[in-house]
Amino acid sequence: MKLPRKLRLFGNNYVIKWDIANNTFDSRYRGRIDERTRVITLPRDLSDSHQATTLLHELLHGCFNHFANKRHDEEIVHKLEGSLWALMADNPAAFHAIIDVAAAK
Repeated sequence: MKLPRKLRLFGNNYVIKWDIANNTFDSRYRGRIDERTRVITLPRDLSDSHQATTLLHELLHGCFNHFANKRHDEEIVHKLEGSLWALMADNPAAFHAIIDVAAAK
């Protein structure tokens, strides 16, 4: 799987970096988003599906942070990640259609 090296979140450009040694992470977390530097860091040693779900998870943190909810609950982000992942896995055609419409804006 090839994740993008950069993406946009609410009009801001973010860079995706991989921590090869996985040594900058607290053992409780798989990834990190830094709104100040606009960097999303993912561990290199994750499987493709874990990299994708971790990216989704960090983007959800970015969404919460964008709406000034800096003290949001990790459990809520984790549940949203799982719910969105299941929706995408069960309904790929619907998500492809949504993406096509959004990209045509």
